Amino acid sequence: MTTSPEELEKKLTDKFTDYIDKSAMKMAENAWSQYRKQPNAFLFGFLVATVLYGGAFVLFTSTAAHPGALLMPPAAWLAALAELARFDIAGEHLVRASRQIAAWLAGPSESVVMAPLNAAALVVLVRVAAWGKAEAWLRLIACATLAQQCVGLFYASAGRYYYLTWLLTFTVVMAWLHGEGTELFRRRFPEFSARVAKHPASLALGRALDRMSQMMD
Repeated sequence: MTTSPEELEKKLTDKFTDYIDKSAMKMAENAWSQYRKQPNAFLFGFLVATVLYGGAFVLFTSTAAHPGALLMPPAAWLAALAELARFDIAGEHLVRASRQIAAWLAGPSESVVMAPLNAAALVVLVRVAAWGKAEAWLRLIACATLAQQCVGLFYASAGRYYYLTWLLTFTVVMAWLHGEGTELFRRRFPEFSARVAKHPASLALGRALDRMSQMMD
């Protein structure tokens, strides 16, 4: 029985999203299991780390307003908007704002080449957060991730500080692709979609995801 390109594409997408879901669930279960076994060890490690490396017990952080961390405070953004209103393109604050946005959109790769792709991912976040047909949990994750992404407009954008934020962004984008994006792409580009579904690399990826899913069952 011959499988149509649309069915192959849907099967591949389902396998990938299923693998992502199982991986995330497995990680959460392992973390919760370890915490339940030794909850006091987590608390003790937290206390030791703050005192050992910070020299004092601090619940969250004492460097929230440090110039090395808060690179673009709200006042700097207001100044950048004022320079933009005056068409002062070379203004100090406007240049700083441009660099901050570029570094933020570069994401964990810290490469500006990735900025367009990451910007598209942010558009998907907004779409999912405002998408009435999306499940409540997915909209909640999208809204929380958007709030986390806003931190990158103000604070240092080193990739290691935003691994979790971009991982959540990736998860929401994959869920959107599974629920809406793939179908939109198929309707918009039917011929290209068919070629992708029949490509040997797509078929190989489908087999690999099958094996991974079986290992996790």
